[in-house]
Amino acid sequence: MDKIKNSKILITGGAGFIGSNLTDALIEDNEIVVVDDLSMGNVENLPQSTHLHFFEHSITDKKFMNQLLLDWQFDYIFLLAAVASVADTIERPLETHEINQNANIDILETIRVKELKVKKILFASSAAVYGNNPELPKRENSPIDPLSPYAIDKFATERFVIDYGILYKIPTVCTRFFNVYGPKQNPKSPYSGVLSLISEATKNGELFSVFGDGKQIRDFVYVEDVIQALQILIINDSLNYSPETPKYPSNT
Repeated sequence: MDKIKNSKILITGGAGFIGSNLTDALIEDNEIVVVDDLSMGNVENLPQSTHLHFFEHSITDKKFMNQLLLDWQFDYIFLLAAVASVADTIERPLETHEINQNANIDILETIRVKELKVKKILFASSAAVYGNNPELPKRENSPIDPLSPYAIDKFATERFVIDYGILYKIPTVCTRFFNVYGPKQNPKSPYSGVLSLISEATKNGELFSVFGDGKQIRDFVYVEDVIQALQILIINDSLNYSPETPKYPSNT
């Protein structure tokens, strides 16, 4: 697989589970800037490297993010920062909306208005956009039915990212994560995936609870596979939404 090299890369939410694994994969050959307010991430997830530049900051600070983009002139941007708890977005819909949608649009606007020459922007969406749609397997064009502020913001931001790609000649791509698991996932978080809870309990010889009848089925994807996919998406010029896209994508 081709790798990104000698590039300046921004990873929002880079101290989180997926973001820190992505940082690990890219840090050797690139200059990495991580912006994370540590509300869900952990600075200990990040590697010790002179190539890492960490800012404990919220992406909702428009002035800070604007200046960061202008100062660094990033080659690649991964938009991973989010309030990932569905329950939290239901409890605080307006506040989480600022993080999960508006802050990302502000980043896109700065790039558009200042005509920054970004090679690719990747936005991390979620399988939550499908809601309770029973269709299996899920596909990019499966019906969308977001049932929470989290899912609504993820899908709406997808559309903004795609449209900025089409309308303003900014290379963009979106992906939807399904049940990712692996190293650096916090089993103590109330929102942690079931596999991290089970593995932690097994490692410590503890009991874990199974809710329902135990026959539930879910698809899981290992974080290293996700990281490989993100690198392919960000570096492959044919994988984006651009003005040359012949047909406006539907539910992708």
